[in-house]
Amino acid sequence: MAHPSPARRLAELADLEVVLARREAGEALEAPPEEAGRALLAREGLEPDEALARLPRDPALRRALAAELLGRLRAAGAALPGERVAAGHRAAGWVLAVVGLLLGSAAARAALAFHGAEPINVWAFLGGLVLLQVLLLVVLLVALAGGLARGLPLLGAAQRAARALGRLPWLDRLARHTPERARAAFAALDRAGHRAAGRQSLYRGAERWLLLGLTQRFGVFFNLGAAGTFLALVLFTDLAFAWSTTPAEIDGGHLEALVRALALPWAWLLPGTVPGREAIEATRWSRLEHAFAGGDVDAAAAHAAAWWSFLFLALLVWGLLPRLLAWALAAWRLRRELAAARLDDAATLELLESALPAPAAGWHHPDPAAVAGERLAPTAGVDVNQDEPSAAAGEEVAVVLWGGWSIEADRLADALAAHRGWRPAAVHKAGGPDEAATRAVLERLGPAAPLALLAEGGEPPDKRLGRFLAGARERLGERALVSVVLVELDGAGGLRPAAAEDVDLWRAALARRHDPYLRVEALRR
Repeated sequence: MAHPSPARRLAELADLEVVLARREAGEALEAPPEEAGRALLAREGLEPDEALARLPRDPALRRALAAELLGRLRAAGAALPGERVAAGHRAAGWVLAVVGLLLGSAAARAALAFHGAEPINVWAFLGGLVLLQVLLLVVLLVALAGGLARGLPLLGAAQRAARALGRLPWLDRLARHTPERARAAFAALDRAGHRAAGRQSLYRGAERWLLLGLTQRFGVFFNLGAAGTFLALVLFTDLAFAWSTTPAEIDGGHLEALVRALALPWAWLLPGTVPGREAIEATRWSRLEHAFAGGDVDAAAAHAAAWWSFLFLALLVWGLLPRLLAWALAAWRLRRELAAARLDDAATLELLESALPAPAAGWHHPDPAAVAGERLAPTAGVDVNQDEPSAAAGEEVAVVLWGGWSIEADRLADALAAHRGWRPAAVHKAGGPDEAATRAVLERLGPAAPLALLAEGGEPPDKRLGRFLAGARERLGERALVSVVLVELDGAGGLRPAAAEDVDLWRAALARRHDPYLRVEALRR
């Protein structure tokens, strides 16, 4: 099956963020998610329990369910901005292309301005249209190897700039004349943007390649405009080239070395396009005398062809070609990033799980003796090696009992099985008065391991929990799902769900961590 285009994937992700924001705000959706779930199950021939178990581990299933849900919402008339976001991206690209073409043409005309009194200064062209682009190329390579590769907070800055522009009075008046559906879609996108800080890590790869692609598109068309204008001036006007400098220390030898360095990529193929020492000395210009330093106008004119061909090729090789390659790289990486969007963060998983029918009763879990003990104490390390860092139904998870409370092994196994069908791979106690024991628990956690932290909902999260979650994230990796399950002790040695107001308090407090793979939920029964 063909993969969706980058524009289509961008539209779907924008729509999904808006749906998640609306759901978080408690808004009713135009089409119940359960309809999408039932349609997908019927089409794929899956049982609800099987689909729920596969969902955290199967990216294709998550994408199919998300696409089904978004399609039904669009069909029901939901104001989703995805198509407009994709169209805006395309429009921005063409605007940058036109602006780049015009600016490149203007820059070339300025650098090649020739009125007959004095020849064109080679240094002006090299400095403005070649050497400056070489410097920008070095900056780009450093960015690709360093900050850009690690990811920069570009999306947040872009959203802040967009919101600032949106407050301009003339844009507000213009918005009043746009269709109501479009206004609603962009209002929803703006609301979703306010929660982007906690989800920025999900799309930072796509956003940096998207913005790099836009900037390189501008660079490509800037150089096309400059090259086209250069070629037109060469063909239809009579250009004369020369060079001159004020410092006496800079002579023809220095310019020759620079010319040879810039011509390295093509000199072996087109040696006649590289001005030699004779051509350089013959085209040195003296402003005091208003004449070529050698005094031989005919010799200088004979070498003009070498200069224009060298400058034209330098513009293509050091200006246009790197931008084309960077643009192609950005487009390829953007396509890969969008295609690889896993949709496995906590909020998206919760939305997709809500679209599937509730699992059948009677989860199969191990005999209580298998996770046995009297009162559970910290165990040895957690052995988890999994392809997808998400806690799936029927899957083993590392369990942390936070706050120093205890529970019988069989009751814990029953509670975890009823909650999500989980099986405790290892159980640890942390958050008690013994700080060393809490640090030891962190050291036992392995990378990419799903973690379930059970805490009493009536005890608000404190700084110790924040430090523990930060340490757990460092140990587990940024994409490991951490589920904070809130419980109440029922007085008979068992567990029951925490109160709704306690869950809301915990969610509000932990939302400040801006961790998209941190889920807060009440225990399910």
